[in-house]
Amino acid sequence: MAESKNKSQKKRSTGKKSSSSKVIKPLKSSDIPVTQKMLYGVRDELKSDISSVRLEMKAEFKKVDARFDEVFGEFKRVDSRFCSMEGQFKSIDARLNSMDARFDEVLSEVKKQSAQTSRMLTLIEEQENRNKFVLDGYRSLNDRIEPLERALGKKA
Repeated sequence: MAESKNKSQKKRSTGKKSSSSKVIKPLKSSDIPVTQKMLYGVRDELKSDISSVRLEMKAEFKKVDARFDEVFGEFKRVDSRFCSMEGQFKSIDARLNSMDARFDEVLSEVKKQSAQTSRMLTLIEEQENRNKFVLDGYRSLNDRIEPLERALGKKA
């Protein structure tokens, strides 16, 4: 296939018989000869394009780095807020522990009062039983004295 292209080019380019001093014009851009100046020009253009892309990439990376720094700053602020909240929770825990201690003291006092009340009830029951014995004694004494008083009352 490459041979057929070469033959067709030769036929087109050599359509007229020309002398050896005439320049043959190529039909395709890939067949145009390039000078060293043109080559360096393209090379310089490509190098400047590559440099431009590198600078753009550096700028974009700096933007991304700045954004990351901003996000890290946010994280640090959130972290400090969490630390602050943790301190507040510890303070609340300390206050709750203090309240628990006070409730334990109150419960202890209630238990003491309950024990004293039980002791008082026991003493009252004991006194009540003693009073019954005394009242029973008074009753029996009254039962003995009453007939004597009636007998003396009839005589007088």
